[in-house]
Amino acid sequence: MSVPQGSISMTRSRIRTTTSDPKYHGEARYLQIRPDAQFVYSETIDADGVRLSASSVTVEFKSGNCGTEVKTTVQVTAFGGRDMIEDTKFGHNAAMTNLAKYLLPIV
Repeated sequence: MSVPQGSISMTRSRIRTTTSDPKYHGEARYLQIRPDAQFVYSETIDADGVRLSASSVTVEFKSGNCGTEVKTTVQVTAFGGRDMIEDTKFGHNAAMTNLAKYLLPIV
């Protein structure tokens, strides 16, 4: 799948809650895409019309002897407190775990 630079991705999710109503809204804007090397995006998370956080995310890829190393750098500003920083960390770790699960059968 190809994602054009400048494109916008929008999501709705529960973000670590048990309710069935996905009240959280995420929007990512892809700022720079360098195939096989790096992509950079900004992300905002809102709930019920209130901005909870804004992030700058850089994902870098580096070929190695055992595969590809993925390095993710996240700079987050939490407008509603420290919990949003922990939730952002949880979300990015979960995404990397899911990516690994998806790719491991290929190896």
